[in-house]
Amino acid sequence: MRQTVHPSRERGAVLLVVLVFSIMATLLVVTNLKDNIVQERAAGNFQKQLNARYTAEQGMYESYNKIKAKLKTHPNSTVDILKGELPGRANGAIKGSHFETSNHRIPAPGLLMLASRGHHLEGAAGLNVAFALLGQPGNDIYKDAVVACDGLTLNGSGTIDSYDSSKGAYGDNNKGKNGDVATIRPDADVTLTGDAPIRGDVRATGNITTTGTSPISGNVHATKNVTIQGGAVASNRVGGNVMSGGNFNLDNGNVAGSVKANGNATLGGGASIMSNDLLYGGQGTFADSEDKKYLQPGYKGNPNVQEVATGTCDPIGMPGLVGKFTGASQSLTVSSTQILNLQPQTNSYDSHNGWKPPTLTSSNADILGHSGPVYRFDDLKVNSDGKLNISGGDVTLIVSGDFTLTGDAKVNIASDSSLTIVVKGKTELSGSKIFDSATVNGAGIRDNGKVSMSLFSAYNLKDGVILSGAANMYASIYAPLTDVKLTGSGDLLGSVRGKTVTASGAGAIHYDEALGLADLGDEHARPPVLALRDWLWL
Repeated sequence: MRQTVHPSRERGAVLLVVLVFSIMATLLVVTNLKDNIVQERAAGNFQKQLNARYTAEQGMYESYNKIKAKLKTHPNSTVDILKGELPGRANGAIKGSHFETSNHRIPAPGLLMLASRGHHLEGAAGLNVAFALLGQPGNDIYKDAVVACDGLTLNGSGTIDSYDSSKGAYGDNNKGKNGDVATIRPDADVTLTGDAPIRGDVRATGNITTTGTSPISGNVHATKNVTIQGGAVASNRVGGNVMSGGNFNLDNGNVAGSVKANGNATLGGGASIMSNDLLYGGQGTFADSEDKKYLQPGYKGNPNVQEVATGTCDPIGMPGLVGKFTGASQSLTVSSTQILNLQPQTNSYDSHNGWKPPTLTSSNADILGHSGPVYRFDDLKVNSDGKLNISGGDVTLIVSGDFTLTGDAKVNIASDSSLTIVVKGKTELSGSKIFDSATVNGAGIRDNGKVSMSLFSAYNLKDGVILSGAANMYASIYAPLTDVKLTGSGDLLGSVRGKTVTASGAGAIHYDEALGLADLGDEHARPPVLALRDWLWL
């Protein structure tokens, strides 16, 4: 007998199946929601932790920058002093974050262990970094060929370039383009009216004006105006870039690099910017029709050229240096056929006609971080064909009056020795054989870091240092309180710093790049650097 199934029962079974599947789907959705919530929370925690690490890195970065800035302004800072520069607690760059910095510990002398703890909401991370405080050899005083505090005038015909005395004598295989010239006090100009090629950069805190034919191989940077006039139409006037905080005027000749001027730009009929890279913020005046393109908007706009950095004219402090030398001294003249031999502890002489110098006794003193014997004089003159021989080590002369070398006077400095002269009065070097010594062809920096021939002038009136000799000489000349005039035909190897500097002779200036490694004592040493030694995430 066939059994009949009622339709309502069939519908009930279908509903039950649908309900079962709905419940299973709901359970699956709920499970996935729970997993998503767990994953979202995990992702959120990871993001908070990651942001905390970023914030800890920010704290370490800001600590490092503050310590670097402190070392730049106070290079003799100890580790304990540097610890005081840490920013401590501060807000992080990410909203809701902050960091805390501290000195973790000092595991060894000269090491600085910094700790930075970053927080973002519930996330936290720590970073420990160990730095070593490392001294750098050399100094920041002898870093340019010519430094003129209040103004520089070059109207001679000698080249200004560079070489490295540690590699031997100046010559074809030892010539460089680091013969930089600069002014460092506000509103100090550089004026070039001669035919002296400058193989280096020119920086002026005032104006740079060239009216002669002197080409500049490097960059030109002036706080005020740059004016280049004179010279041949096809000549390369500037081999690098030009940056002017004021106006730029190129009468003729070429600029190889770019030109940036906050003010007006003027190009004469024979002028050309080889790179076609010009940006100026004022009015444009262009003589050649092809240069009218610079009137288009793409070339107009203030480039915001920064001012040339100013600095201290006398970082050594000459009044204080000469002020600590007191006591008895005497004048000395070494004249025709007379020879004076000076060593650190002893001295002797050779003479004709019965010449005998006064008794000379050295005394110990500290000069630029070096303690050693010095000889003191009221005045020191070497003239005619008199000779001053330096040997046996480092010799220092303190001259409270004038220092003069004239005629065929000669100063010989042995290759194992150095001569440091500190002069309070005037200095005049006009001999034909002055400083005819091993330093011209040999190393300018001795093994102990001393410069083979250094002249420090504390004279504070006009025309305190005059060089008019015909012979080549090696010397680092430091005269920040007076004018330095170079009128001779002999080459100067070394460097020059003066209140003003005027070079009108035919002699060249060959900057010795090795002077940057000279030891002028801890007070004038290059700032130490922080070297990364180790780091650890916590």
